[in-house]
Formats: sequence, structure tokens, C-alpha cells
Amino acid sequence: MLARRTRTRKVAAKPSGEDLDSLLETVRSLWNATEQADTAVRDWSRKAIVDGIARLNRQVTSKLRLAAAIPPAQPRLFSEAGEFEQAPCAEAESSYSAPFLANASTRIYRDSPQR
Repeated sequence: MLARRTRTRKVAAKPSGEDLDSLLETVRSLWNATEQADTAVRDWSRKAIVDGIARLNRQVTSKLRLAAAIPPAQPRLFSEAGEFEQAPCAEAESSYSAPFLANASTRIYRDSPQR
């Protein structure tokens, strides 16, 4: 039986200057470690590093663009909304006065043709 995998969201810590320095040091150490590998492995590893950074760049740019396009929601208070104090609209009541499908006719369909 396959185990069900659930996604959990981790609360990200606010980045600091030390985090950026450690991130840059990690990327540099990975890049430098590829120099001791065979040419094919080196090329594959460096391409994987570059592709990963490019993918991360696209994801962050997309999220930032989306966040800028959608304004933050303003909380509405019941006292400000005034929704509960309004009377129903007279036009809405009159639109439902006619019976639904008043001129409908009954049609009978058969599965097979008549002989």
C-alpha cells in the first residue's frame, strides 16, 4: 500500500545577512566541488546548479508579481458593512412571481425508433 504524503507548510524564518552569506558559501562550495569530478559529471552538476537557481528565480519572481497584483484584503466589520440592516430589494421579489417554466410542454423521447 502506498503511503499518503501530506504537504506541510513550514514557517520560514526571516532571512538575515548571515543566512545570505551561508547560502552563497554553500553554492560556492558545491560549485568548487564539481571541479574535482569527471568532465561529464562536472557539466551535469553545474547545469543542475544553474537550472535550480533559475527555477527558484522564476518561482520567486512569479510569486512577487502575483502578490503585487492582488491587493491585501481589508477586514470588514459588521457595523461598517450595513448588510444586515438593508431590506430586500423589490425588484428581486417581483422577478420570482412568475412560475418557473410556465409555457413548458412535455416531450417524450424513446430509445428506439417507432415501427
